[in-house]
Amino acid sequence: MNETELIKKAASAIKNAERVAIFCHTRPDGDTLGSGLGLKAALGDKADVYCDSEISDYYDVFPNRGDVVPFVDVKGPYDLMVAVDCADPPRLGRYEREFLKAKNTVVIDHHVTNPGFGAVNCILPAASSTGEIMLRVIREITGGALGRLSALCLYVGVSTDTGNFTHGNTAPSTFRAAADLVSFGVDVAAVADKLYKETTLNRIKLLAAVLSALSLREGGRVAVLRVTRDMLKMYDCKPYDTEGFVDYAINLKGVLVGLMIHETGANRYKVSLRSKAPVNVAEAASRFGGGGHAQAAGCQIQGEYYGVEDKILRAVGEEIGLDER
Repeated sequence: MNETELIKKAASAIKNAERVAIFCHTRPDGDTLGSGLGLKAALGDKADVYCDSEISDYYDVFPNRGDVVPFVDVKGPYDLMVAVDCADPPRLGRYEREFLKAKNTVVIDHHVTNPGFGAVNCILPAASSTGEIMLRVIREITGGALGRLSALCLYVGVSTDTGNFTHGNTAPSTFRAAADLVSFGVDVAAVADKLYKETTLNRIKLLAAVLSALSLREGGRVAVLRVTRDMLKMYDCKPYDTEGFVDYAINLKGVLVGLMIHETGANRYKVSLRSKAPVNVAEAASRFGGGGHAQAAGCQIQGEYYGVEDKILRAVGEEIGLDER
């Protein structure tokens, strides 16, 4: 099927459903929340939004953030389940099994690594974000109409997944989608202030501690950040407070890959990877069951810290083309 046919098929399934459960991925970002909440705003009371993670105060930018109640059991019954921005089933967290056993499911996503785990799969890897795809889906459902709340939610999704329109996934279609969303009343300045300028003192202190321990590897081509549970406790921060920290690593001159290795439990680590083209960090992440985009990916690895660091450095080194490891 071509893109238009995929959009129409997803929109038809959603429009014809009487009760819809919408699932965002674990450790939610602006794109999954924006897509889920944007669709919820368009569907109204016939839809509920679920997420198996705590939601950062950073996303108070969504006026309808309260429509997502983390960790609750699926209320049901639903005749359709929709996964938004979920690259694979495990990203659904506790809702994975329920989603996979449901008969009528839709997956809306833009990750090239998505295996297509829904009965209907609207996966468009050329799109900058799931928010960009959801704009087309909602307009197909409504016949072109878009409410101001949906527009705001989707704009946040597009903006955050493109690094506020600075990442390599920003295309002409991205700006057209953004212009379309702004035409429905999105206050661009207010969104930018909330997302990219406002922060907290504790988060700044945590960032300072993380950056003070930044290390360069592979002749300065790889920058590594480490976040421990003790650091979060020291500065009274949550895991979501590290959002965007890895960008400081990749922004260093001469660095091709930036890594943030975040301790999530005893001998458990979440690894965030960023790269500069043409290095494909999604390939490195996929070796550990992760995935994502060519220049932005992630995975989870178990083991002792330095063993984990060595494993990910080896995988990244192969993508860079190093031969000394």
